[in-house]
Formats: sequence, C-alpha cells, structure tokens
Amino acid sequence: MKSKIKQLGPWYQKINIEGIITTKGGPYSSMDSSIIIWEKISNLLSNNFKGANILDLGCNAGFYSIMAAKKGAKVIGIESNNTFFNQALFLKDYYEKLWNKKLDITYINKDIIDVIDEDLAKLGKIDYVFALAILYHIGKHKYGKKNKNDKNIKKQIEIIEKLSKVTNKFIVRSRGTGRKKNDRYYDDIFKDFGFVPTNKIYENWRVLILYEKI
Repeated sequence: MKSKIKQLGPWYQKINIEGIITTKGGPYSSMDSSIIIWEKISNLLSNNFKGANILDLGCNAGFYSIMAAKKGAKVIGIESNNTFFNQALFLKDYYEKLWNKKLDITYINKDIIDVIDEDLAKLGKIDYVFALAILYHIGKHKYGKKNKNDKNIKKQIEIIEKLSKVTNKFIVRSRGTGRKKNDRYYDDIFKDFGFVPTNKIYENWRVLILYEKI
C-alpha cells in the first residue's frame, strides 16, 4: 500500500490509509486533515446526504465525494489533473472493497469550464455543489495562472452564475478574512445570484461557507 500511494503521488488531500498518510504537508499539499474538513462539512449540512445529488468541483483525490457517497449521495466529481483523477479512481475502488459497498460516484476527467459550458444540462438538478478551495483556481489552466486581463475572474463568476441555475446550495471553502478571494469576496458574488451565507465555519486561515438561495 505504501508503494502504491507513493506511485500515485504527489498527493494534495491528506488522507490516512491503513496508517499511511498520503501527504505530510508542504507547499504542494494540504496541511489540513481531509477527515477533519469532512466532519466540518457534515456539520455544516447536518449530515443531509442520503439521496442527494452532489457536484464536486475540482474533487482532487475524491475523498469528499467518497464520504458523501458513503452516506447515500449520488456524486459527480470533476477533476482535470490526471494525477488527482487517478488517485480518485484508486480511492473509490479501495473504499468500496473496504466497506463492501458500491459508491454512486461518477468521475469526469475534464476541465470544470468545459463540463459546465458543454455538459451542464446533462448533470440535471444538483442539491449541493461542493466548491472546496477551487473557485479561485478556475480558468488558470486555460488562461494561465498569472493572467492579467481578468479572464479568470470573469470565468469564475460565469461558472457560479451557470451553476446557480441548477442548484440552491453551494458549499464553498475560501480563504479567510484579510486574504484575497476571501469569504466577503464570495458573499458579494453569490448575493448577485440570489444566495446568502446561512452558515460559516472559520478555520485557521480558511472558512467553510454554506450559501443558500433565498
């Protein structure tokens, strides 16, 4: 298992698999335990996952998709990074065998922009959109990380607007107050599309936000 985890790396999501930690932190990886983040998400949504349709944007290694599916959700996870996508496939297979349970997850190996622009109608009605530390990354693969003409920002807002037509609830993990693209920044954007923050869980330098349509 240790060899397989290393082979699939580098990892971002910090997951404990049979006593092996997928990542120990650093500039590339998350410093936060994925299971702790998941517990906060569960508290935010009062564990209302059974029968829910969930869209996990930039699902990474798919840990949150897997945990939601374990609780009875039907999940679509989008991940364009081939390394993370392969990690997600591995973890889905691993947990299905561990729990002896089929998980209703469909992973899509495409850019978020392409899926939302081209295939949104196929996704149907979504109960929850997971946007966990991903919204401010949308557009970087297409327009470059150091794009200076606001294409990234415009596209990020456009994606939120399109998704607002198929869901009434977003779970956003953003940077905290005092940083760029923080919770107040997203409060203003979501307000334009009829959403308000109904719950927030502040972390060390991030914040989990539940936005609901009013």
